[in-house]
Amino acid sequence: MSNSMTRNLTIWSPIPMILILFLVAILGGRILGVWVWIPIVLVYWAYMALLIWLNGGRDLITDWLAPSKGRWYWNALALIFVLPLLPTFLDNYHLFSEWWIILLGLILAAINPWLEEGYWRGLLLDATKEWSAWASLLYSSVLFAIGHLTLGVHSIASRHPIAIIAIGVMGLIWGIVYKKTGSLRWVIFGHMLVDIFNLTIPALLNMYVPPA
Repeated sequence: MSNSMTRNLTIWSPIPMILILFLVAILGGRILGVWVWIPIVLVYWAYMALLIWLNGGRDLITDWLAPSKGRWYWNALALIFVLPLLPTFLDNYHLFSEWWIILLGLILAAINPWLEEGYWRGLLLDATKEWSAWASLLYSSVLFAIGHLTLGVHSIASRHPIAIIAIGVMGLIWGIVYKKTGSLRWVIFGHMLVDIFNLTIPALLNMYVPPA
């Protein structure tokens, strides 16, 4: 496959991915209910991993993990979203009383940030680098937020308007950090912390429902 074909495939890849995930959510949810998030996430991860592999795989990941070229405050910006999550996490830490909830949360936090940042920030921003900076950033961050709506088919928290807006803003800020630093190191680390402290597993299982 030529470089131009791979690039075009990458640019438009979020659209079929989102459609596939909605299909999995709707059809799988009839059988699995709230537990359909597991096949959704597995299909999501496989799709992103395939696109990363098609675009260069290990060499590409090595480039993304290069030392940051930006000033220290850009790296700090990647971590800023952790602070607003702490009060809610501390108020609801009892939701992690079961070992399997902790285990699922740690697995998600260990895998998800690598693939999501590699795909939404790394691949999409690299593929659209000839666009204007804001067009590239908005394209990636808006679709990043819409993609997470697939989890909201059965998870009340995941379809909450504030959650979707927050995801879009996170995608936008993390994209800016990547453009300013040329590295995904701190973005991935910030994403890991967010996945740990944002009650992901309890929210996906409707054990946590945000105030109306």
